[in-house]
Amino acid sequence: MVDVLQRDITDLAAFHQALVEMRTGPPPLVAAFKGIFAQEPAFEPRFFSAILPTIQRLALRLPEVFPAEHRLPLLVPNQDGEVTLTQEQCAVVLASGFMGTLWVHPSVRSRFRFPGFKIQDLFTHKQGPSVAILRMVLHYFERLNIQMPQGKVTFRRQVLTAPPDWANSTKPLVPARVSNQGKIEDSDTTFHADFANQYIGGGVLHGGCVQEEILFAIKPECLVSMLFCAKMGNNEAIFITGAERFSDYRGYGHGLAFGGNYVDRTPRDDQGRIVTTIVAIDAVVAFGGVQWQEGAIVRDLNKVYCGCWEPQRQPGQVLPAFATGNWGCGAFGGDKSLKVLQQMMAAAEADREVLYHTFGEKYGDRSLKEWITLVNELILKHHPTVGEVYNLVRRCAPGPGEHRNVNLFAQLLHHYAAKEDEQQQEEVQKSAD
Repeated sequence: MVDVLQRDITDLAAFHQALVEMRTGPPPLVAAFKGIFAQEPAFEPRFFSAILPTIQRLALRLPEVFPAEHRLPLLVPNQDGEVTLTQEQCAVVLASGFMGTLWVHPSVRSRFRFPGFKIQDLFTHKQGPSVAILRMVLHYFERLNIQMPQGKVTFRRQVLTAPPDWANSTKPLVPARVSNQGKIEDSDTTFHADFANQYIGGGVLHGGCVQEEILFAIKPECLVSMLFCAKMGNNEAIFITGAERFSDYRGYGHGLAFGGNYVDRTPRDDQGRIVTTIVAIDAVVAFGGVQWQEGAIVRDLNKVYCGCWEPQRQPGQVLPAFATGNWGCGAFGGDKSLKVLQQMMAAAEADREVLYHTFGEKYGDRSLKEWITLVNELILKHHPTVGEVYNLVRRCAPGPGEHRNVNLFAQLLHHYAAKEDEQQQEEVQKSAD
């Protein structure tokens, strides 16, 4: 293995042979590299002269950076836990995964369910989103060839053991800041939602190409979480603080493409971590009316609350706003009116403001931004509590076997308009008496 990592590899055939020699299973494919080199002929000599040697050097350092007595702890279900790595350690892990030299004892993964951490799966396809993601990973290593960042990245698992009593909550609902343009990762707050899979990272190494996968591609240090963060439970969230962004991107879904270099100018804390925190929370898969069941409604409220809750909050401390968007509404099929209100309720319960990115989408006959603006106006006028809105959601939800569309924005507006009319009629009646 050491001999292969020290080898001078100058072309794709030699690279493929090196991968074959270090692999015990089926030989890896390298079609993605052919696709990248065809799109960018000037990139091929850079890969073999600078990028691949950097990856090899980093992979060789695995025993040095992670000696036998410094094994990576696992972040397993139902246990709060935290792992802090230097950015250099993250780079060594990713380089070792890239070269296929990272070995995990089978007994570790047999006890808990972990995401697959096979970076070489990105090598398989000649075109499509996997090629774009691989190109961003390669750009990350190209940047490391120029300069190794000296910061740290913290991965933390948080378990919610005492969920709120949603039906009786007296916390006031808070208006959301709403943006029709822009991306979550570009927001002016340091607390960003990851529309996650229960297995963190989702399909980033297997052709996935939506929000979580893109986030992990532009910030490759996030990929390290897939090595030691087990599948999330319904009452858990995973936080990544300090992951640096290296790439920009164009497009979304199957139109995803590498968008060039990105210089992350976010400030760092006293540990050297970029102050941005990514919070990974997974939504209910909503098909078949599941999302409207009481258990599913509460489950997703608890999930967002777990992500927004800060158990170490100091008295008077103002928490960063929660930058989010249409969580659970894409591949998971969630209803936008339900997911917006769930996120607003849970964030309010955790004393966080919501910064909602609508991505210019519509809901029914209005833009999503218009609907949220109307809800904000209602909040300022009627001051509903989280408990009141939760109970309204429960009353409006379709029952088992019902097949009807429910616009919770319209239901909420109608409820408070009717309530206002009733109060006005009572006042008129009192005046008449």
